[in-house]
Amino acid sequence: MSLARLRLGEYLAAVGSVALLVALFALHWYGNPAVGGWRAIPTLRWFLLATALLGLALTLAQAAMRGPALPVTLDLIGMLAAGVTTILTAIRLITTGATPAVGAYVGVGGAALTTLGAYRAMRVEQGWTPGSERPVELIELRSD
Repeated sequence: MSLARLRLGEYLAAVGSVALLVALFALHWYGNPAVGGWRAIPTLRWFLLATALLGLALTLAQAAMRGPALPVTLDLIGMLAAGVTTILTAIRLITTGATPAVGAYVGVGGAALTTLGAYRAMRVEQGWTPGSERPVELIELRSD
C-alpha cells in the first residue's frame, strides 16, 4: 500500500466520505427537537452509508493496487452511487417540513464531495500507460 499513488480525486472522495460519516452519526440533521442523521432519514441512511464506504474503498483500492482495473471500477460505481445519493439527499432536504440543521448540509456536501472526488479520480485514469513504474498486474490461470 502506497499513499504516493493517491491523487486529488481520492483525497476529495476520502474527505467527503469522512464528512458523510460524521454527519450521519455525530451531527443533528433537524432542529426542534434535535434529531441525528441516523434517525432522521431511515431510508436514505443506507444510501449515505454505502456512499461513504464506497468513497473510502476507492481511496484504499488506489493506494493498494498497482493496476487501474479495480480502482477505476470503484471510481465509476462510487461516482454513480454518490451522485444518486447527493440528489436524493438534496431532495429530502428541500422537501422536508422540518428545519434543517448543520448535519443535513454537511451530509449533502459530503455526498457531493465524494461524487466529485470519484469523478476526478476516474478522469485521471484515462492517460494511464503501463511502464516500469506502473506495471500491469497479471493473473496466472492454471488448469489443474
